[in-house]
Amino acid sequence: CPDLKQAAHIWAVSTSSCLYDSNSGREVRGIGGQRIYIVVANGADIPRAGMVIFMRLWLAGFGHVKISKAGSLLVRSIVDNCVWQTNRIDYVAAPTCESPLVSRKPAPELLGAPMLCLDTKVALPDFTAEERANYEALVTAAKSAKEGEAREVRERYIAERVAKLIDQGV
Repeated sequence: CPDLKQAAHIWAVSTSSCLYDSNSGREVRGIGGQRIYIVVANGADIPRAGMVIFMRLWLAGFGHVKISKAGSLLVRSIVDNCVWQTNRIDYVAAPTCESPLVSRKPAPELLGAPMLCLDTKVALPDFTAEERANYEALVTAAKSAKEGEAREVRERYIAERVAKLIDQGV
């Protein structure tokens, strides 16, 4: 999305980033999660535009399938596809640390032109039928490649859950 470079956007790190031991000065955790808040012209278009970003990342080679603890196949990329939902909480505030742990998060940075909103309808047009088919083929292939491993994880998870329930008298 080349228009993003010009539009106003803010970079910030997550709550769990930039933690230090105040006694030694040693970094305990560097930058982990990062946020980029994009100033958009129409907030109602965020879920659609976010999905376009996610799918375009897959087409650019930045998609993968993760196997959950329960053996589910999770479609992922370098951008969390859940952040476009209005009901999500954003954990970006300063953490409450117990000594000697301290937070040294950098200040958020305003990037792009401060008064320029991103017109997501123009900058992130809907997928063509061919692009959508390519995306779906990539996801299907990635899931197929992980299915055997996911099945093993799922069977192990079920066996562990059943054993735990039996131990609990169920």
